[in-house]
Amino acid sequence: AIYIRFLSEFPLCWGYWKRLAELQPSASGQIAVYERAVAGPASACIDLWVQFCDVFVAVSRGPDLRGEDAMADDKVEACRGQFERALNACAWDWRAGAIWERYLDFEEAHGEVV
Repeated sequence: AIYIRFLSEFPLCWGYWKRLAELQPSASGQIAVYERAVAGPASACIDLWVQFCDVFVAVSRGPDLRGEDAMADDKVEACRGQFERALNACAWDWRAGAIWERYLDFEEAHGEVV
């Protein structure tokens, strides 16, 4: 409750959104925290979107039969959608390089480099 109260007064403090998300007992709870964060005044916060995309990609992965990271096609598309949301919100900000870098790394890992 204290995080929610604090963040309602200071929604641009992205580090506290991250801390609140980390306190959630489930991946869906973490995603819900970030959804709430980007729905408000912090929607153009680069650091918040970087954290959100990192968490979204991490929870979308699952081990394959060999124990390696694998991602189903629908999860790959969902991750691309998150990156696109982030870029729609703040792609032209001069600090957006971190989002672009993560998106490029993601695409290289999933065969879409052209």
